[in-house]
Amino acid sequence: MATLQDDAQIALTAEDLVVFTHIPKTAGMTFKKLLDRRFPAPQRPKIGPDYQASVDRIKSLSDEAKAQIRCLSGHLPYGIHKFFPQRRMQYVAFVRDPVDRVVSEFFFFAKQPQLLQLIGLEVGTKLTPQAYLEYQASIGMMDFQTRILCGYDNMIESMLPPYPEMKFEDTNALINNIVDSYALIGTVERFDESLLLINEKFNWNNACYVSRNVAARSNKKAELRQAIADEVRRLNPLDCQLYASIKKLIDDNIESRGQPFKEKLDRFHSKNRRYSKLWRVYRATGLRRLKRLVTRN
Repeated sequence: MATLQDDAQIALTAEDLVVFTHIPKTAGMTFKKLLDRRFPAPQRPKIGPDYQASVDRIKSLSDEAKAQIRCLSGHLPYGIHKFFPQRRMQYVAFVRDPVDRVVSEFFFFAKQPQLLQLIGLEVGTKLTPQAYLEYQASIGMMDFQTRILCGYDNMIESMLPPYPEMKFEDTNALINNIVDSYALIGTVERFDESLLLINEKFNWNNACYVSRNVAARSNKKAELRQAIADEVRRLNPLDCQLYASIKKLIDDNIESRGQPFKEKLDRFHSKNRRYSKLWRVYRATGLRRLKRLVTRN
């Protein structure tokens, strides 16, 4: 499999199955919309909100039905390839600085307590940052990015917490194995650059998007980040190591492309600004002549 470590393009065919391993709070909704535009609905079955039920449904499909699937995206851990033994899997994902991801997730649940049942808490539970970290640790949610990307302990068969403790003798080998198992892993912090690298990898020709499900920056988030950063890093050593490794690979990959890639990125930013304006006009007016531009571009 061509990986993040090489520049080989992948000519996608019916043999390939693109799987987006969506780690929560890593710009996944934005990327999912891009996949939705690229793959027609019959080629990408609905995944979630009950992800275990979705996996069980996929497992039960006939070989003929599975052969029609070209893309799977959602909060799916690594491992779904076991149900598609005849296919060539192309896993993609994004990772995020562990501290930023935890802060974002805390505010997500604090503002939407009705969703706390997703992580096993009673609806309306009053959260404090420390209580949240302690609860996450108690159900095995620490190092969650690493857990999902390696599908630890056959996670695809049992996706709900609590999770068993992860034990690895060689964390460098673990991270290398994750990298080698994915066509590309991008970073949220260099989202646009990562999109262009994915386009290059799969020979796709467009990545214009409108950001989805993005929380606004705030002083409260900045203050919380400063207050819990050391504790989050202590509790998530594997995620910190994984993120640092992926970040370096992405940074090195971009640097190796030099000025041509920077110019390509500048052109993309300009195009994406125009696309975003068209999308806002379309959403406000419903003008049919804009529909093709904002749903297929």
